Amino acid sequence: MKKITGILIVIAIVGVLVILWTRKAETPKEPSPEGEEPVISEEATPENTTPKVVGEELEGVDLGDLQKELQGIDSELEGLK
Repeated sequence: MKKITGILIVIAIVGVLVILWTRKAETPKEPSPEGEEPVISEEATPENTTPKVVGEELEGVDLGDLQKELQGIDSELEGLK
């Protein structure tokens, strides 16, 4: 009788572990902390990766908002001390 009870307990434990393992494998992975994956609008070619073209695209980026965002993060971190 003890042997049958032990076997049933082992089978139950294995069954529960298999169910938990398969559910974990089915859950979708969370997006990265940075947010969604970046969208590539065009492929890199020798024509669009020259220093001149890259420089022109970088000039169009507004860094003023970035500085404001970093200052906001700094003030929040100071509040945690």
